Amino acid sequence: MISNAGTFFFRCYLLTGLVASLGFVPMAIATSAGAEVQRPLATVVIGGLIVSTVLTLIIIPDSIKYYRNMVKKEIIAEVKRAWTYYQYANSIYSLYKHQDEIAGKLKQSGDLRYSQGDIDLTEKNMISAMAANMRTMLLHWQEEVSLAKKRLTWVCYSDTRILPSDDSLTIFQSSDTDLLPSADHLNYFLGKVDEQKKLLQIERSKFFPEFSFGYTRQKIAPLKNLNSWMVGVSFPILFFPQKSRSKHAKISLRIAEW
Repeated sequence: MISNAGTFFFRCYLLTGLVASLGFVPMAIATSAGAEVQRPLATVVIGGLIVSTVLTLIIIPDSIKYYRNMVKKEIIAEVKRAWTYYQYANSIYSLYKHQDEIAGKLKQSGDLRYSQGDIDLTEKNMISAMAANMRTMLLHWQEEVSLAKKRLTWVCYSDTRILPSDDSLTIFQSSDTDLLPSADHLNYFLGKVDEQKKLLQIERSKFFPEFSFGYTRQKIAPLKNLNSWMVGVSFPILFFPQKSRSKHAKISLRIAEW
């Protein structure tokens, strides 16, 4: 309204400032007695009228227009953020809602296996804890969905609840060129593969005997030049722990290659 008023009442503002400024021109150019006091006063008044007219016609309407556009963009961005978070929370809640049924079956299977002696009490408690954790996450995201609905209604400045008509997420298909990794990504993954290969070689080398050599030189008063040489060799007797470490390194290498 203010920005439109600057254009609509342009003539009124301009004539008002012009008439008031022209009224002080004789005082500003006066050379009679007492002009030393009147000229500074007239100059200040004329300058103030010119500045106020420019502010009223140009600067204030443009500032208000810029501020309104900035607020509009911020409101649109906040609505988008609220809508996106609602979609995200609703999708996570749907996922845990499906897993809640699996958690119930998991708990029943744990009780059944424990009653038949297939598992011990520790494993039964672990299965029950997993099922309870799924149930807790379901309640958590249910509350998050409720908060997301309230936030979406609040950012839209609406008294009634606003919900999207379609709450399903759309998967955007990308071209084949977008799926190809860059050279930096390829170098990173190739480096991970080389690292796992080296670790596998280190674990396999521990199956062989290990030779060690050492030299020490000590000084224990009053004795000096206490030199000694040490030569040792160690043979692995039990291969089971090292075999499992080697197998783990081999699986890690396969994962890095995939």
